[in-house]
Parts: sequence; C-alpha cells; structure tokens
Amino acid sequence: SLKTPTNSISGTVTPQLAQLSALQTIWFDANGFSGTISPELAQLTSLSRLSLHYNDFSGTIPPEFAELTLLQYLALQQNDVSGTYPLQLGRMASLENLDTFSNPLSGTVPLQLLTQLTKLRAISFSNVYLSGTISPELAQITSLGSLYIFNTGISGSIPIQFALSTSLPNIYSDLPAGTLSAEIGRFTQLTTLTLNTRLDISGTIPLQLAQLTRLQELYLGRSLSGTIPRELVQLTSLTIMALTYGGYSGTIPPQFGLMTLLKDLNLRNNRISGTLSSQLSQLTMLQSLKTPTNSISGTVPPQLAKLSALHTIWFDANGFSGTISPELSKLTSLSRLCACSVLTHSRASANAHERTRLLVIEVHALSDRDGAAVGVRR
Repeated sequence: SLKTPTNSISGTVTPQLAQLSALQTIWFDANGFSGTISPELAQLTSLSRLSLHYNDFSGTIPPEFAELTLLQYLALQQNDVSGTYPLQLGRMASLENLDTFSNPLSGTVPLQLLTQLTKLRAISFSNVYLSGTISPELAQITSLGSLYIFNTGISGSIPIQFALSTSLPNIYSDLPAGTLSAEIGRFTQLTTLTLNTRLDISGTIPLQLAQLTRLQELYLGRSLSGTIPRELVQLTSLTIMALTYGGYSGTIPPQFGLMTLLKDLNLRNNRISGTLSSQLSQLTMLQSLKTPTNSISGTVPPQLAKLSALHTIWFDANGFSGTISPELSKLTSLSRLCACSVLTHSRASANAHERTRLLVIEVHALSDRDGAAVGVRR
C-alpha cells in the first residue's frame, strides 16, 4: 500500500513503481502530480485501488489498464485526461467504481465497455465532453447502483428503462426524465412496476399499461397526472395498486371491483373526485383501502361491510357526507378507521356532538370484538 493523499507532491509518477509487484493500493489524490498516466502501472496486476484524482494528470487513459483484472476502484476525477474511453477496459472484470468526473474526455457513452463491466456499481459522466444519448441498455447493468450525468454534451432524455430498474436506486442527472409512454406496453414480463422515485417521469397513464397482465404490484406517483384508465381492470393478477402523490383526477373506475385479487388500493393525495362506487365491495380480498386527501364526495357505501378482510380504511380529507353506516361494524378485522372528513361533512345528525358519538360507538363496537383499540381523530 502506497498512500500520499492531500499533500503538495509534484512532478510525474515514476514508471519504476511498476516494479512493486505486491502493491494493492495507490492513493495519490489531492497533490500536484502532472504528466501522463504511465501505462507501466498496468504491470501491477495485484492492484485493487488506484486513486489519482485531484491532480494535473494529462494524456489519455492507458488501454493497458485492461490487464488490471483485480482493480475495483479507478478514480481519475478532476484532472486533464482527454481522449476516449478505451474499450479494452471492458476486461477489468473486478471494476466496481469508475469515476472520470471533470476531465476533457470525448466521444459517446461507451456502451460496449460498460456492458462488459458486470460488477460496476457506480459511474460518473459529469463534467466531461461526451455526446450522443443515453442507451436503454445501460439500465441492464444489474449491479449498477449510482449513475451521475451532469454538464455533458449528452442529449435526449433518460430512458424509461431506468425508471423501471429495481437495481438503480441513485440517479443524478440534469437530463429530463421523459414521459411514461405507450412503450411501457412492451415490458410484458414485469410482475412489479415501481417508477424510480428519483426520476420525475411525467405524462398520463398510457392505456398500454393494461397489457402488462403479469403485474402483481403497481406503484405510480410523483409527476403523473390525468384520469385513471378503466382499462387497468385487465390487470387481473394485481394485488397492490398504489397511485399516490400525483395529479390524478376524474373518478375511481367502478370496474376496479372486478380486480378480485386486489389486497391494497392506495389512491392518497391526488385530485380524484366523484363518489365511491358500491362495486368496490366485490374486492373480497381487499385488506387496505386508502383515499385520503382527494375530493371524493357522497356517502360511504354500506356495501363495504362485505369486505371482511379489511383492516385499514383511510377516507380523511375528502368531501364525504352522510352518516357512518352501522354496517361497517361487521368489519371485524378492522384495526384503523380514519374518516375525519365524514365527521366534518356529515349532515345526517343534528349536531357535531351526535356525529362524533356515532363514529365512536361504531368504532368501539369493532374494538370490543377485536381487542384492538382504534383511534378516532377529531
């Protein structure tokens, strides 16, 4: 191990270091080194970490580095390294982190190189002179955990495949994220669709989403808007549908009552209006029904009492009215009932005291049978 970081050492790195065949770590970062990066360093085949960042190195990335098959970390950021990414680096089978931030590198995104680096966990293309677009194939690098793309010549948007990737939790870019388009219908193998929350995918829910008939879990939110397509009823394998914190409007399609495997329906924090259809009472496996912070009006259908598996109801911050149906006391699995807006907007009782007492009686009736106290918010 040879470490001299954060000093004021200058001059070139002597190629004679290549004679230190046992070296596993070189840390030369934050100094004043200059000159080209010696290709002789490729002879250090035991090297696992080569950190040369925050110096004044110039020239190109030596293609000979392909021989460093044990190298896990290559840090070249904040130098004056130019040229293109050598495709030979694809033979660096152990490479996990490649950081070339803030160098005058050019060419296109080296897709052929990156797809060979199957252990790559993080890569930075920020502050380099790359051109072209981001290929959807990059999202297939299953080990990739972080991708940085800022201040480059790369054009276009981030492909939708990155939003679908479950292995890419961190993506930082000044490129637009694009829209959720009809292309989504091609991903028929998906069983879970979770739009990566770090990407502001915009647009409406395309009808082609209904073609993903293997879907069991659907999580959409953020910047999406528009009405909820009734065609989603074709997703007959769905057990979880969460369309939250978006700009969804219109009504809840009554056809959703046909999605008989649905266990969790979460539509919180949108602009949904209309009434709650009694057809939802056909969702016999439903365990959680959440529609808080919307503009749903009308009465709560007493038919919901048929949903014997329900343990959670959140209806607060809507425009519901009428009385709380005593039929709901049949929901013996219920552990949480939030219906604050029902209290606020009820017109069936003569005064607020009676409205509050009605809800408390019904909830306490459930608690007595379940042995679980349920909080009532006023």
